[in-house]
Amino acid sequence: MPDIDIAGLADGRLTEKQVVRVWQYQLLDRTRLATEDGLPLEILYPGRPNDDRGADFRDAALSANRNLLLGDVEIHVRSSDWHNHGHDRDASYNRVILHVVMRHNRPGNTVLENGLEVPVLALEKYLHPASPGPPCGKSDPAKVILFLDKAGDTRFRAKADKFRHRLRPTDAAQVLYEGIMEALGYAKNKAPFLELARRVPVDAMESIAKSPLRDQEAAARIQSLLLSAAGEISGWNTYKIRPCNSPTRRIMAMSRLLARYRKQGILEELTSKVMVVQNHRDKKVFKTLENAFIVSTGSRNGNSFTLLGPERAADIIVNVLLPFCLAFGRKAKLPGLTRQARKLYRDYPGQTPNSIVNHMIRQFGLSRKDVNTARRQQGLLQIYKENCIQGRCGECPSSQPEAGVGIQIQTVSFAGRKAVATASRNHGGIIGTQPDGRNRNGDGRVG
Repeated sequence: MPDIDIAGLADGRLTEKQVVRVWQYQLLDRTRLATEDGLPLEILYPGRPNDDRGADFRDAALSANRNLLLGDVEIHVRSSDWHNHGHDRDASYNRVILHVVMRHNRPGNTVLENGLEVPVLALEKYLHPASPGPPCGKSDPAKVILFLDKAGDTRFRAKADKFRHRLRPTDAAQVLYEGIMEALGYAKNKAPFLELARRVPVDAMESIAKSPLRDQEAAARIQSLLLSAAGEISGWNTYKIRPCNSPTRRIMAMSRLLARYRKQGILEELTSKVMVVQNHRDKKVFKTLENAFIVSTGSRNGNSFTLLGPERAADIIVNVLLPFCLAFGRKAKLPGLTRQARKLYRDYPGQTPNSIVNHMIRQFGLSRKDVNTARRQQGLLQIYKENCIQGRCGECPSSQPEAGVGIQIQTVSFAGRKAVATASRNHGGIIGTQPDGRNRNGDGRVG
């Protein structure tokens, strides 16, 4: 936790980075706040630092006059910086629900690119010199770890249930293939990859793979088919995606996987690899599973050229293959497969944590050694999704006693449209409503 000199924050030499830290580590009164126009405000969850386009913090949960607000938070030294930085002309800031500043030097609320307004919170009135600790408070690590394991199991079952609902006797291979394709798309390209998997189904490619062609030729044919179809799909996102994770390279990797498992097909080959595992605590077992997905094309200029590496392979195993095997084993009445899937998931070692997992480790004041299994990492992701960004602090072992008490979650509804906002108050549009009950952009979205 970085040192933050509260006493020195009012000397006029303040930087935005310092204000970000004040918000991030909650060096202010969380429950007795008010926006500049008098709206009572409580911070349930300040959000996580954003490493992509848009506001400084993603997925914050706030109580505004006891109504729940979910969205992003932007931080500035002065409220005039919003306009000076051009955010009022940038649609990627339209998810902002609160503009946090040290000093409010411009009258009125903050106006988003879509014309909606969000309130301003000026921090200078609420600072206190408390020593920063874990943002979620201090808890018994053993209690938190038990909670992580349970949350990890919940997430695993939820993933298996999604596969189970999609499974039918004749399309198990297609469901597994779609799951792998979605995982290859990461968060930004899941939808285009799923669309590609449905436009070019697995049976069409396996018919190529099972032809008399050589492995290399079969892979090239499949790759050409996938890349051609991908060119007809819109919505591909390459912003801040490293070249090694580009959609093109992932499509190349999938082509080679399908050619690799041409003999029996991807369903039979991958489920059989799960079944043959014996000692679940032997790390070599997990490496063997990962090798089933790793795709390397040899070396280029003396450097290894990998289309799909061990970390992405482990991610696919934990998030796709094992929950799929749990669902498929139940559907096809293969109890051995369901047992194997559960055991492997519970023992699977943790991988390099992503930004959300790292953020949650800091939130709980844990160490990476405490979160040394994939199950616990998945548990952190589950808590983030189901507790933190939903303002459900009261169900978390590290919650403050008063957090989340008395929040009235309401839904904004609009004639002829599905309601998607999760709070209601006529406050100049901060949550998508106007005094006449209508939303300016007409779709009910929060900010």
